[in-house]
Amino acid sequence: MLGLIQEIYNGYWHINKAYAETAKPLIINLIDGKLKQEDFSKARQQMRPEFFTQVNGVYEVTPEMEEKQPFNPEKAPPDSIGLVKIYGAITYNDQFCGPSGAETISDYLIRMSNNENINAIILQIRSEGGEVYASEKIVETIHSIEKPVIGFVQNYAFSAANRILVACDWCVANSDMAMLGSLGTYTSIVDDEEYWKQIGIKWIDVYADKSKDKNKGYLEAIKGNTELIKAKVNSFNEAFLQGIAKDRAEKLTAAESTWGTGKTWFSREAMSLGLIDEIASLQDVIKSLENSFKS
Repeated sequence: MLGLIQEIYNGYWHINKAYAETAKPLIINLIDGKLKQEDFSKARQQMRPEFFTQVNGVYEVTPEMEEKQPFNPEKAPPDSIGLVKIYGAITYNDQFCGPSGAETISDYLIRMSNNENINAIILQIRSEGGEVYASEKIVETIHSIEKPVIGFVQNYAFSAANRILVACDWCVANSDMAMLGSLGTYTSIVDDEEYWKQIGIKWIDVYADKSKDKNKGYLEAIKGNTELIKAKVNSFNEAFLQGIAKDRAEKLTAAESTWGTGKTWFSREAMSLGLIDEIASLQDVIKSLENSFKS
């Protein structure tokens, strides 16, 4: 929980701002200790990876092990297609009240890649984005996989989610109304001095004489000078955009000044820019993979 608060307070994000704003009530409840303990097991179960395998000549979802058992990629039947879901905010660690984090997702992908029974992997993405380091962790894993990895947008894939998408070998959106883009980076600086005043607490920081630059970006930002922090945001953003340009090098039809500004698009326009390859249903994607296995 402490890690989550830390990332919300001062992490670097590739995420839609409107979506990030919805976390503010959570932050307040975390600080005040009022977060309700809820059972999220059913929600997590819906986001578990799955296998598709042939049943009477048609690829269908394979009945997996019991609900409370951990997902086991090593149990995939022969000629399977693995399906890994990336839903919600993309974080490095598993969320205590949400989906799996980048480390767990990467583990699933590597284990699926190592299983000879799994012929290909589909990433089903429905996400507004997430942490910089989390998305890069998943991107690095995708790049290391030799099997076909298909990115499939289920309605929307913004920012970090779009970055993960374009790292895949083939990028598909599920409909004309699917949305992509918001390719950009930002961070938020929280000045919580007034909050602590209201509850009667004053924090006094004492720095070593030689630590003249320690926390300087943050300290300057809360005084109104964001230039030092912006320099870091710009560095993260350059790496982010360069990664997209490299992964879609032969397919992009427009300059970075068109697609790298943070704008969002419906899938047809995203396809015209070269950010995706196709608009098709999940079953169409599975059928195409099946045909490629036979050829």
